[in-house]
Amino acid sequence: MQSGIIIEPISDETLRATARLYCDVWREPPWLETDWRVGEVAKMLDSIREERSGQVLVAVNGSVVGLSGGYPISREDLYEKSGIKFANFFPQATARVLYIAELATAIDYRGQGVGRKLTEGLIGWANGVGITRYVLRTHVEAHAPRHLYASLGFTETKIADADYPERTYWVRVDR
Repeated sequence: MQSGIIIEPISDETLRATARLYCDVWREPPWLETDWRVGEVAKMLDSIREERSGQVLVAVNGSVVGLSGGYPISREDLYEKSGIKFANFFPQATARVLYIAELATAIDYRGQGVGRKLTEGLIGWANGVGITRYVLRTHVEAHAPRHLYASLGFTETKIADADYPERTYWVRVDR
């Protein structure tokens, strides 16, 4: 990773810049999501940390160059969100699971370890609050993130999302 990049929790000062980066990245292939607006993304990112007791980390190098966010989710809420029963992956009904909802890196910083450091930081935060099970989804054509997740010990379930069939779920269980 480039020297000078700092991984830190999102703050009120970095919230809008992080939301802008989110909008920019999700406009790119393979997502091609053009409807995101900075104000609504800022509210969504803020809700991860405030309402959902989650965490959003940012990579900063003079400006925001990456983000990763996630929040604790129950198996029941995960089923409601995805339409998929994860009992085979998380057999304990009371297991605490972190849903990794976001990972984005500015185009000029890709391939430099920023996404890895952000994801490792998010997992470290989750471990600190007693979470050792993780789930995320990503697009089947998002080759770099898929490679990253596999290298971090995630396993693709081959289960497609009910609303976005081009996205599959990945899981990791640490203990």
